[in-house]
Amino acid sequence: MLAVAVAVAFSPALRAPFIYDDLESIAGNVTIRRLWPLTVPLTPPADVATTGRPVANLSLALNYAANAVAGVDQAPGASDPNQTTGYHFANLLLHLLAGALLFGVVRRTMQAPRLGERWRAIADPVATAVTAVWLLHPLQTEAVLYLTQRTELLVSVCYLAMLYGAIRAWDTPDPARRRRWYVVAVAACLAGMGSKEVMISGPLMVLLYERAFRFDSWRETLTLRGERRAFHVALWATTLWLLWFILMGARAETVGFGLGLPWYRYLYSQAWAVAHYLRLAVWPVGLTIDYGREPITGFIGVPGAMLLVAMGTATMLAWRRVPPLAFAGSWFFLLLAPSSSIVPIRTELAAERRIYLALAAIVVLAVVGAVTFARRRAAYGSAARSRMVAFAAVGALCVALSAGTYARATTYRDPEALWREAAARVPTNARAHHNLAMALAAQDPPRLAEAEQSLRTAIRVDSGYLPAWPNLARSEEHTSEL
Repeated sequence: MLAVAVAVAFSPALRAPFIYDDLESIAGNVTIRRLWPLTVPLTPPADVATTGRPVANLSLALNYAANAVAGVDQAPGASDPNQTTGYHFANLLLHLLAGALLFGVVRRTMQAPRLGERWRAIADPVATAVTAVWLLHPLQTEAVLYLTQRTELLVSVCYLAMLYGAIRAWDTPDPARRRRWYVVAVAACLAGMGSKEVMISGPLMVLLYERAFRFDSWRETLTLRGERRAFHVALWATTLWLLWFILMGARAETVGFGLGLPWYRYLYSQAWAVAHYLRLAVWPVGLTIDYGREPITGFIGVPGAMLLVAMGTATMLAWRRVPPLAFAGSWFFLLLAPSSSIVPIRTELAAERRIYLALAAIVVLAVVGAVTFARRRAAYGSAARSRMVAFAAVGALCVALSAGTYARATTYRDPEALWREAAARVPTNARAHHNLAMALAAQDPPRLAEAEQSLRTAIRVDSGYLPAWPNLARSEEHTSEL
């Protein structure tokens, strides 16, 4: 039922066209047009979304091959309405797979001995509620519907598969099965390293999980012996693959300290951005595909900075008193750290996809808090009535989230509406105005006068946004010819 609900919620965008990075990373990516030899799809071109992320590039190549078998016209400039359907369908399946793994992780965590019988008894409904809210939340739409963000979906699947494999290994008494689950976890971690840089925190997260739910002290956690030591060494060894891509400068043109954006300005901007993500998690109104490139200035980032300091302090203190709560806080911060800390990403200030997997921590805390509140109410009234109220509340929330996701998916179906919305949300975002112009010019017939006006707006708000200049020149030349 949940899979059907998710499919319906995202269905309006199943034929949504390629947008922005999709044009270079998929439509114009020659390395995905053949599967053999594997070195071709595993060596993505420079300066695209899959640069330094060979597993993600290989997944796109598999999509391209499937389209070819299905007879989809994938020639440059082709107008086959099914050209993007396979990619959207694959993204949706990855989203559902991530949800299934999240269900498994939450369910087995709730059954951990140290949480007690009270949580074990409701592990299934709690895991179901968490998974439903996480899957249907409108904040997840960018990762699922913006096709090149396949990278976020893949790394999230790998991250959850790694943790799930580790949990299954801990839970099984059979040595042979335990070793197989260790292999699954390490393989997932390695695949994640080739999908996106977020995976760098994976080995540490497994260690933190052990401290929160398996061991009573840090000393016991850090005492690695036998198979467990080999497992952790193997996990950390997978980071060498990702570090190789970083050292080779796979993303040096867009990520790093020497690109004109000081780290402290980026960090201050992220204080605003992360607080904004938290607001969207609670009230998902005001979503946009592009927040622009310019850092935050003035006092607008101060409330977010104060909030993050408070959350970080609470997480550190919780490791002494309530390790499971501390793990949720650490999950949130570590998953956001690669993109939302001190290492500047020059091409974009914020992106809603960055909180895709980190959102799980917020949802878990919200559901656990609601269950705790319901239990306290049940102590003073009818337990059956409290359960009915809880089920009704979760059901109503899922319906509301589904409606929001459906509406958002409808916007992705129309590039003009998507970029017009982005330009309205951040009027100083030159890229949004430029991409709106491209969407207008691509219509049949082309709306060249409106496109030219949008290009002029892009240059007016940021004369340094170089792509707008040649497109404006071509637009003026074409207008003069007419």
